[in-house]
Amino acid sequence: MRTFFSEPKTLREAIKPLVYLNWFLGLGIFRQPNHTAFMHFAMQLHTVIANTMRLIITYIGMADALQKLDYGNMSPMSIMMYKTLMWISSCIVVSTPLLVWIRKKSCRGCLQEMTALEDLFQSTLGIENNYKKLHTRINVRSIIGVLIGSIVSISDQAMNPDRFQGPLNIWDFCIFTAVHQQILIIILLDLIFCVSIECVREKFRSLNDNLLKLARQTATLSSNESLSIAVRVNVNTTPRNGRERKPLQSMTTKQYYFLRKIRKAHWELCKLAKQINDTFGLQNLMFMGISFVMITGLLYTIYSAYTWHNSTRCKTFEITASTVWVAVFTSHIWMICHLCCSTSNEAQRTREILCEFSTANINDAELQTEVDKFAVQTSQNPVKFDACGFFYMDYTFVQSVIGSITTYLVILIQMSGRS
Repeated sequence: MRTFFSEPKTLREAIKPLVYLNWFLGLGIFRQPNHTAFMHFAMQLHTVIANTMRLIITYIGMADALQKLDYGNMSPMSIMMYKTLMWISSCIVVSTPLLVWIRKKSCRGCLQEMTALEDLFQSTLGIENNYKKLHTRINVRSIIGVLIGSIVSISDQAMNPDRFQGPLNIWDFCIFTAVHQQILIIILLDLIFCVSIECVREKFRSLNDNLLKLARQTATLSSNESLSIAVRVNVNTTPRNGRERKPLQSMTTKQYYFLRKIRKAHWELCKLAKQINDTFGLQNLMFMGISFVMITGLLYTIYSAYTWHNSTRCKTFEITASTVWVAVFTSHIWMICHLCCSTSNEAQRTREILCEFSTANINDAELQTEVDKFAVQTSQNPVKFDACGFFYMDYTFVQSVIGSITTYLVILIQMSGRS
């Protein structure tokens, strides 16, 4: 309990709940500096055992559900979608350990880069790190993820208790787990990606706030003509020995060096965002594809259940259960796209703030050159998130998903009407 509610002092301590949840479900581990070799071996052994048990439970549940499960008066489309859920859950269970193993090195690199950026922001730019906020956010979202999985599982069982006759035995438990374990896996893996992107977004926001203050200070300094003349006279003063005196450090010089630090930090953030995008690209492609297919099939299941001639009780179950699953997959697409789009917009806001410098008559050539370099850097390195290059995850993708699902639903309904 102390791990989940203690006051974190470093980034590693802030993400400890997420690390232990991954380890508990067998979805990979991050070795902590204080871990001994025996402890690391024990955690690896637990990961192997957890994945093996999950594969065994999935195999038993799939075999039992496809051969022995009584579906009652459910419509053929609902039966097919229930089996599809089981097949997709099985594919996720099988592919997840391989996916985690492939990106293990990249995740470790992202964590190291994030730790280095935290130190850079605090030591060089003077931006404080709010680890408590990140820690609390991880705890709350982890609890919400477990609650969502529990609600979906309980609603499936409550709406159709006849599916599992008698007391819950080991075979029913395997079927139950085989269908619903994909929710926890998807939520937890998405939580890792969301936490990483949110850290990048908060850093962009802190940089933009400091850059906006700097732009306003520059505009104020440029409007003060007397101060500018005094600085210019000071810089151009030549001593009696004929040698030029070195320019005195003025407010413009301090702004130049501070802007240079911001530009370098912005560049490191852009590289980190690209690294995170490459690390989680395959995961996002797989889960987005699954969500799109399942939403389309489940919406058609709702239509089929409504038109199918069966009892009102069975129809209510099919529609309610399908609606709950649609809400889960829809919220997944919306959450990922919203977070990616807001992070991209925050990075794009840097270019808008740089336009503030153009309204000020900058008298320092070095400062003007630094502003121009920063503007070129932001225009040539936009921050965008894609799924292995197939599509960008933003609001445009949400619109295309809605249009595609609508098109496929119309086609399926027309084909079912003809048949």
